[in-house]
Amino acid sequence: MRITAHDAKHNPLNGVTVSGTWNGSGPDATCVTSDDGGEGTGTCTVVLSSIPNATHYASFAVSGMSLPGGSYNKWANHDPDGSSNGFSVDVKH
Repeated sequence: MRITAHDAKHNPLNGVTVSGTWNGSGPDATCVTSDDGGEGTGTCTVVLSSIPNATHYASFAVSGMSLPGGSYNKWANHDPDGSSNGFSVDVKH
């Protein structure tokens, strides 16, 4: 799953450590946003190696973001394309 971090003016932020949890209890996942010179500016990706066969879906929830000198406002989370609530997303197979 790709995550994008930006400031209040929607400028992409690189170097943000994103933390979250798969399926509410683990495994935990982290990634750091970076500038790949293209569309990935301010983005990072978390990966779950396999979706549990018993449920056929997985859910990832962002638990925090950190950037030296910055602050994280979880209430400002959002999803520009509307496919999630901005806090968590379900992935089905």
